[in-house]
Amino acid sequence: MKLKEIHKIIEPKIGEERNEKVLRQIAPVDEGFIYPFVRDILNISRTLNPIQNIDSVLESHTGDDVFASNNQKCNTWPFGNPTSEVYPRFLAICRGNVTLNKAFSMMSKQSRMIAQNYRHTRHKEKTVILLTDKWDIKTFKKYEKEYLSYAMHDGIWYIFLLVTEYGYTQIPFLPNDREILQGFENEKVEDDVTFEEMIDRLQGQPIEYNVTKGTWKANNSFPYCFCFWADLYGWHKESDEGICEGKVPYNALCKFLGDALWISETSTNAVISNISASDAPVSTLRIFGITVTWDVLDNCEERIIALQKSLGKFVDACEKWKR
Repeated sequence: MKLKEIHKIIEPKIGEERNEKVLRQIAPVDEGFIYPFVRDILNISRTLNPIQNIDSVLESHTGDDVFASNNQKCNTWPFGNPTSEVYPRFLAICRGNVTLNKAFSMMSKQSRMIAQNYRHTRHKEKTVILLTDKWDIKTFKKYEKEYLSYAMHDGIWYIFLLVTEYGYTQIPFLPNDREILQGFENEKVEDDVTFEEMIDRLQGQPIEYNVTKGTWKANNSFPYCFCFWADLYGWHKESDEGICEGKVPYNALCKFLGDALWISETSTNAVISNISASDAPVSTLRIFGITVTWDVLDNCEERIIALQKSLGKFVDACEKWKR
């Protein structure tokens, strides 16, 4: 049985609404936006599936700015007609070669403009909708706090719809009730573990990092030491030229501590990944009172590989602040 034959069985009949239940669920957020825009795009042709409908819209509306439906307008990306107006509603489509990171970045940019232009109209419905054929939680996590902050402080609501050939469904994020976050306008959106709490977990001890080259590159070991006193964050490293030192940038430190936080929650004093050979280069990280050891080959467990990448970015950021 061919796919197109199965589609005919599963798809609604011509003239029937597709995924009407989803539209009813999200309608309370912004009914004036949901029905004329989302429904018209996803069901612009009842003979096409949702993905085909999206593609037809993208092909027929070039540029990224504004789209009109039923005499209402919203800013759009990456389709629409040019305009300098900033509307309280934004519709983004992430499809094909467009990455989620790019779509989220454009949503952030538009959210900032909506917040600036409608700051004193909190009760006006301000809505950002993303239609996407892909999803990645790690990419979304980079923007989660920012979107929550806009929702709490500026009343900008976000709806994510995952679209396939068979229909579309809501990706859970904010509830479909704007009143949920009322009263939290002055609250700050923070990670579950704050930067100050991560610093406290260091218990006043420095972060030490060293790569022992083993017999492969003897006498080529340059240990780093990252120290923290009150608000003064600095590092020093032994090298052939003597002692190098510099400043530890706050943002880089915050990101690395967050990536390494799992170490503080281990129940042992040492985490040792597979060591492939006794004479192989070995990395050692001492942090949160725990020693983590791994070799530099490619057979480390996934969390160690992620740690090594994060540590490399942290060290590179610190090196830029060398004195």
